[in-house]
Amino acid sequence: MAKSTISTPTLHGSPYRLDVEAELKSIETTYKRVTKSKKTAIAFLKRAGILDTEGKLAKPYR
Repeated sequence: MAKSTISTPTLHGSPYRLDVEAELKSIETTYKRVTKSKKTAIAFLKRAGILDTEGKLAKPYR
């Protein structure tokens, strides 16, 4: 009886799992950089449009 093999799904020519692990590492690195201080966290939230230029919650989030 022949062994069945399970192929690893691929995305853009590389194993999908490796892409997911790389993405998670990227997210973790960004999280650490953004949350390093209150100043960097506020700057990130402003760039993302969550806070307005005055540092208050933007209208869509009120």
